[in-house]
Amino acid sequence: MLNREAEGLLASLPEEVRPVQLPEQFPRICNRIAELWIDPELAISLFDDLLIDNRGGRNGFPLAIILEISKLKEHLMATYALHNLDVWKGNRNLF
Repeated sequence: MLNREAEGLLASLPEEVRPVQLPEQFPRICNRIAELWIDPELAISLFDDLLIDNRGGRNGFPLAIILEISKLKEHLMATYALHNLDVWKGNRNLF
């Protein structure tokens, strides 16, 4: 079931970005996205974890859900995160 925070986030999103199937099929994920939405770096990391199978063996989401998650990620990056993201924060171990 969606919590109040998730319901508020969904209501605040532009219609063209607002997921429909994600909250119905995966309310727990919507709740987590809403929880992290105020911290774009953490939210984007969550989106990446949802969209990329780093552990192997996952079945993955249906295409419609992947598209909704991708739209949310793009919207967050475009409206909140672009100017504040530290792209090296999670990748410092590369050097």
